Amino acid sequence: MTGGVCALVAGIILGPRRGRFHDLDGNPLEVPNDFPPHSVALAFLGTFCLWFGWYGFNPGSTLKISSEGMGNVAALVAVNTTLSACAGAVSALFTSTFFDWKKTGIATYDLAYTMNGCLTGLVAITSGCATVEPWAAVMIGVIGGWFYLLGSKALVYFRIDDAVDAVPVHCVGGAWGVIATGLFSNEARLRDAGFSTE
Repeated sequence: MTGGVCALVAGIILGPRRGRFHDLDGNPLEVPNDFPPHSVALAFLGTFCLWFGWYGFNPGSTLKISSEGMGNVAALVAVNTTLSACAGAVSALFTSTFFDWKKTGIATYDLAYTMNGCLTGLVAITSGCATVEPWAAVMIGVIGGWFYLLGSKALVYFRIDDAVDAVPVHCVGGAWGVIATGLFSNEARLRDAGFSTE
């Protein structure tokens, strides 16, 4: 979440890219200009690299598997990380497709929303990955995908240019993850992970 706040502040200070919200003469555009990615394949590769790295980050944060109980915690963390990422990707993809279809009558599938929905699911589950049940990880990912879409649209509405949607992924997804940890954590999982419930 801290990184997302930094990205927001940097985006406001730096201002938008040329041609994003204004034409070359400085006149505001009625519809903001989208810059297509140069390579969707490379963007997907980067997403999968980040996703793969999350398995070192989340399960690795158990620090040691010194007992069967800690092994179970690390396994739960890996499962929750996977479920939330998948749920975030599917949620963002089909929600954006539904609203696009309602608006234009044509169903389109936006791969950028899919990738960033996946990353938002990863960000959102990180806080509570050891203390929630797998069904809750799915809910965290689904709702994270929705929050990502809201955050992305809000940036455009306020004319803040975020080239890679780092703010909705990390700031909005991180904020939801912190709230979701309080909503979905349970005492048994907290005890297993070594947290006091008193």
